[in-house]
Amino acid sequence: MLSFEYSETHDLIRQTARQFAQEEILPSVIERDKNAQFPTEIIKNSGELGFRE
Repeated sequence: MLSFEYSETHDLIRQTARQFAQEEILPSVIERDKNAQFPTEIIKNSGELGFRE
């Protein structure tokens, strides 16, 4: 039988990604877009959390 429920690991990854986006990306996204700035530090921090490639 096919299950469409998240495993605990998937749920933890989803929660971590959501929290990271809300705390790290969202607060400065408009300012970065206005100034055409690449979020180097945010990319580095996302890699440290294991979000790569």
